[in-house]
Amino acid sequence: MVIGRDKDLYAFWDSQERNDPGLNIALYANKTVDTLLEEARQTSDPALRRTDLQKIEDTVAADYPAAFTHAPDFIYSVPQELGGVSLPQITTPSDRFASVASWYLTTEAVWPFLVPNR
Repeated sequence: MVIGRDKDLYAFWDSQERNDPGLNIALYANKTVDTLLEEARQTSDPALRRTDLQKIEDTVAADYPAAFTHAPDFIYSVPQELGGVSLPQITTPSDRFASVASWYLTTEAVWPFLVPNR
């Protein structure tokens, strides 16, 4: 279940998504969750959105409509000679290349007086 960074849970838990081709494969239906999902999608206030998402999480966990049996680990090996690699939180496979512009294999030796303010 890849929900991305915005954590839009609508497709997975809204009761209208139970029918084909919806992603609510647990056939979960809860009017309170439906209302909270709509509010979370429509609000521009991050604090209110977090509160709504927490309420959704608590309600779904209490109802226990599905058992999550697998959560994949994103494991990437990086060669020791590759420098500048900083992996952010990976939510989609392409995120592993988010900092590719700062990766390097070799560097040149530069005298310290030639580098300003370092």
